[in-house]
Amino acid sequence: MNVRSRKKMSSYPITNFSRKVTKELLYELYIEKNLLTIEIAEMYCCSKTIVERKLRKFDLKKKR
Repeated sequence: MNVRSRKKMSSYPITNFSRKVTKELLYELYIEKNLLTIEIAEMYCCSKTIVERKLRKFDLKKKR
């Protein structure tokens, strides 16, 4: 499944990601759904760096 089809199937609204994102939302997208930071960034029309900063702020890390 490519990134474009994931975006179309997304039920997440496009918002001001850096201000409105919650730890729970990032946990769901990054940990449970196993999306890449670039995929999350594209869904919310923001940069990969902003997503990475929020992941660090909320101390969310994938187990290896």
